[in-house]
Amino acid sequence: MRWTRLFDDLEAQLIRLEQAELAADISDRVRYERGQVSLLETLSADCGRTIAIEAQEIGSLTGVLREVGQDWCILESTKAGSVRQRAVLLPAAA
Repeated sequence: MRWTRLFDDLEAQLIRLEQAELAADISDRVRYERGQVSLLETLSADCGRTIAIEAQEIGSLTGVLREVGQDWCILESTKAGSVRQRAVLLPAAA
């Protein structure tokens, strides 16, 4: 009886260890895959949605993301206090 409990305990420890290793491996792979996705690829999923962008030289912009290219995006924004919309071409470097 004692041997059975010992082996059951060892088997449970092995299973927990294998599950922990698998979870760590999955976490590493997910982190790697997310690192391969560029900002513009991520933004392309948001075309047609209202987003907020903090850009160098310009500051904060809020508007509808209209188009995303290889190294740029177009944001249709409305300036505060104005009803007129304007399209802003933002280079990825900004």
